[in-house]
Amino acid sequence: GFGSKTGPAGEPLIEARFEPRAVREFLAAQHVTILPDQRPTLLLWLLASTDGAPTWVGADEPPELASMLLQAAADRGLPLLLPVLDLGERADLPTSADPSDPASLAALSTAAARYRPDGVLYGRLDGSGERWRAELRLALPGKDDAMWSATGPSQRAAVDAALERLGL
Repeated sequence: GFGSKTGPAGEPLIEARFEPRAVREFLAAQHVTILPDQRPTLLLWLLASTDGAPTWVGADEPPELASMLLQAAADRGLPLLLPVLDLGERADLPTSADPSDPASLAALSTAAARYRPDGVLYGRLDGSGERWRAELRLALPGKDDAMWSATGPSQRAAVDAALERLGL
């Protein structure tokens, strides 16, 4: 149902109510991954290819990309962790990762245990100029992994489009 009311500053507001079951069924029919009402904390292992060289994205490096990822997640109410990428961790990271190949993610799965996340997002971000592609794989305990990709004219647009597929 819906209705209208007046906001605190006298502005007109529209109030909409949705049946949660119907929304979940609609999203499932659209093949959108649905997270539970209490959002899980996700650890993101992201290999970004900027300027041709692949770089793991950590909690504070590269700073602009890390900040953008955390902001994109915060905009959706998604608790997101980025790895610390200290010297010990860097030594164990693979030089490449393919979200569509679980075998290439084994070392990352082992390293994720340190952070105790509720789930893990594995990803790649590739592109340049106005052509970017984000590929993600979501691993939640007790559920089948979900994979998807999204494109956009900028890193942020590709990341936003990919995170939208989380159903937030």
